[in-house]
This record gives sequence, structure tokens and C-alpha cells, in this order.
Amino acid sequence: MPEDFNFNKTLYNKIDTKAQWYNTIGLNEILTEYRNYHALIKNMFNMLVKKGLIIEDPYKKDRNVSDIFVPDDSDFLDNDKASIMGKRLSDYETSLDYLCNYCKFSINNFPMERIKTLSRLNNYIKWNSLQPVSTHPNTRALAELFAVIRNGSDQMSIKVLNDFTAVAKKTIALINIQLKELLAFQKQVYKASVRKALEKNPNYSNKAPNETVGFSQIKKAFPSAMGKKPFYKELIIEIAEEEFSATKEIKRRTLLDSLSVKVKQTEKKTKQVNTKELLMNTVRALGSLSNQLEEILKKMNENQMLLENETKGFWDKLSSLWRKAFHIEKPKVEYRISIEDPLTHLKKHKLINFSSLVIALTKRANTYSSFSVRNTPGFMKIESQSEEDILNFITKQIAECTDIIVILEALTDFFKVSVRPLTREKLKNWSIEITSMKNTLVKTKQRKAEYTSYIEEQAQMKRLGIIDE
Repeated sequence: MPEDFNFNKTLYNKIDTKAQWYNTIGLNEILTEYRNYHALIKNMFNMLVKKGLIIEDPYKKDRNVSDIFVPDDSDFLDNDKASIMGKRLSDYETSLDYLCNYCKFSINNFPMERIKTLSRLNNYIKWNSLQPVSTHPNTRALAELFAVIRNGSDQMSIKVLNDFTAVAKKTIALINIQLKELLAFQKQVYKASVRKALEKNPNYSNKAPNETVGFSQIKKAFPSAMGKKPFYKELIIEIAEEEFSATKEIKRRTLLDSLSVKVKQTEKKTKQVNTKELLMNTVRALGSLSNQLEEILKKMNENQMLLENETKGFWDKLSSLWRKAFHIEKPKVEYRISIEDPLTHLKKHKLINFSSLVIALTKRANTYSSFSVRNTPGFMKIESQSEEDILNFITKQIAECTDIIVILEALTDFFKVSVRPLTREKLKNWSIEITSMKNTLVKTKQRKAEYTSYIEEQAQMKRLGIIDE
């Protein structure tokens, strides 16, 4: 009995310690990898939409998601590929978004069944066998879509696509290893809960001549001890073997060893901070602006069409048809917007070329998207520059985006006062996207300030002779 008591006490302590490690470190590492993967899927989805290879789900924003889910993976007709893959990849991104932004990453929130759901979500696309001959419908269809891009002449897109595939394969492989370890731990958590319940159960006898009899005794006492909790036969067999088998000491030692937390040895020498890595994290934060800009561009164009249709007369429409027939360039679309000076609070008018603004914002969104994921050509191009050049690039982008936000806010007001009252309710509002852009810029400025502060601190310490040059 004392031997069993000591084993159980050691077991419970080890489980508590490892659970604490998961809640503070281990699960955060998994979340980081999922966020990297989510960003990659989002950019891949946007590329396929821009190339016209899939059709974006028009009802995506209407869907209410309350948990992680695995989208449909049944077979479909090749003629429906664009719409069905658009819907499925959209659902896949939505599920990952919920996981990364709304799910609490804690041991209690990831029981065994949920981990199995995550494993199915990870394997929704078989990155290791991304071939047009795959028997998996979604993997096969995605490989066929990728083949269209690879057979084209857009070398930049081909390079980005190859990078996407390589990074996705590597990231999912790492997450799968982490989930396998987490699942193994949750099995021990379940077994410990059974042990604790049996200890308090008067109907259970902890004496048995062998594991077979022991299993029967546990099974008999399980309903009264565990209530409606699921009975996992293979795990109950493990408990019986660890309690009653002839090799129980070996099994117990193996079990306790598996629950040890492997703490990374800290180096005695002072760890050098990778300052370029700090800067590139700031650049990646900027890259997330691409999604907001793309959404705003859609709404801008819809609002412009509403206004244009209101102001067009018969002769304007006839002229438009004439220009289309003879490929004559459209006349410039210019709007006079009202901008408030942040210092004087005085209103000033600014004439903007709407078509040029759309082109400029589209180019900016594409640029930001190109460096939002690690190891893509756009990311590596910036990374190859000096830290001073990268810092100047970040500073310039922050200033330009701040000016863009002012124009976009003024453009919202312009559309509101320019359309008829009955049309006003049809206007698209981009205030949510503007708020997201402002939050991203705040985050970018904070990271830039952290970098600048560290550089200044290091320079001061060198001047004082505290650290070597």
C-alpha cells in the first residue's frame, strides 16, 4: 500500500507540473505555429482568388462560428471546382481563425476528443502528397489549382507558391508532433482522474492477482466512480497493467519518465538578441495590413459604382458604351474630399484621383501580402537589407499608412453626403477595417520603439564599457 501511495503521489505531482508547463509554455508554442500556418493559408487563399482560380464564398461573414470544425471533404464534380474549393478553403481559414483568435489554449480546453479534431483539421490538406493523382478530393483539387499557376508565366507567383507549400508542410509536421505529445499527456490526465475516482470508491478493490482480473474490477467500479465519463478500454488496460501486472514496476518507471518536463539548459554566456529579427517581426506586423486594404478596396469600388450609377444620365451611359466598344480610356474620376488638419482642426479640401488611388492601394496591399509570411521572396528581399534601411522602410510605411487612413476616413464621409438618401443605406462602411489598420500601426510602432530602445541601450552600455564593442 505505501508503495502504491508513493507512486500515485509522484504521478499526480508530475502531471500537475507538466500541466502547468503546457499552460504557460507548451500550448503557447503550439498556438504560435498555428498562427504562422493561419497566415500562410490566408495568403494562399487570397492568391487563388486574385488569380481567378477559386470563387470567394459570398456568405463567409454571415457564418457564426462557435467551435473548431473540419470543413466538408467529400468528392465533387470538376466543373464545380472553383466555387466548391472557394467555399471549403474559406471554411478552413475560418476554422483556423477561430482556433488562433478565440480559443483559449489551456489543458482543460483541449481534451482528447478536441485534439483529435485538430489532427483532422491539420490533415484536411495532405501537404506531403499534394499531387493531382491524390485520392483525397481537396488535396487533388488544390494540386490542380497550383498546377495552373506553375504552368503559367508569373515567376513570382510560382516562387511564392513553392515557398507556401514548403513552409506549410514543415509547419504542419511540427504541429502534428506537438499534438501527438499533447494527446499522450491527456491520456495520462484521464488515467489519473480514473485512479483518483477509484481511490474514493467503496465498491473498488485495489487487489488483484493479475492485470486481467484487475481490468474486470476497474470496469465493474467505473460507472459508479466516473459517472457518464467515457470508458476508454485501451487506457483502462494500461491502468490495470501498471497496477497489477508482473512488470508493473517497469511500466510505472516508464510512465513517470514520460511525464518529465524537459527544460532547455540556459547558456552561461549572455544571450545575444537578434536585432534584425526584432525588425523583421515589425515588418511582418505591417504585412497584416494587406487584408484590411483588400477589404476596403472592394467596398470603395462598390460605393463608387453606386455613386456613378446615380449621376449617370442617358448620354453618359451611351458614352461609356462607346468607349468600351472602341477601347477608349475612361475619363479621370476625381473627388473633392474634406480633410481635417490634426493640429489646427481646420478643414481643407483635397482633390483625389479615385482610379489612381485604387491602383496605389492595390499595389500596396500586394506588397504587404508579399512579406507577411516568413521565407517568402518579399520577406527575404527586405531581410537581405541593412537594419538601417529596414528601419527607414518601416518608418516610411507607418507615415504613409497614417496619411492613407486620413484619406479613407474622408472618403467615407464624401460618399455619405454625395449619394441620395435612399441610396445611403446601400453604402459599404469600412470603419471596422480602419480601426484594425490603426491597431496594426500601433502594434508596429510599439515593436519599432522596442528595437530603437534596445539599440540605444546597447550603445550606451558600450560607451560606459559595460559590454564589449
